[in-house]
Amino acid sequence: MFLPIFLLGAILGFGYRWLNAHISYDELRIGVTIVIFWSTLGLYEASWVMIIGPGLTIFGILGGGAVLLDRTLRASNKRRLTTVRETRGTAFVTRA
Repeated sequence: MFLPIFLLGAILGFGYRWLNAHISYDELRIGVTIVIFWSTLGLYEASWVMIIGPGLTIFGILGGGAVLLDRTLRASNKRRLTTVRETRGTAFVTRA
């Protein structure tokens, strides 16, 4: 009797932990996890099809999009930092 709700909670918990581990920007991580898990858990009294279907869809679309956006932002930030370091390094060398 309690096994289906336990499995749903375990799956949502693993998804929550996975998103928290793979999104590094706090604003993006907090916003996405709130929207995904509150909208999924808000349907608790609905049928299982109406809980699992939209939950997986929201997790795939919003979670996947957030992870891709986070990776793009990190790559852009890393590229910008290496450009600034190279520029400062050559400027430092030319001054000496």
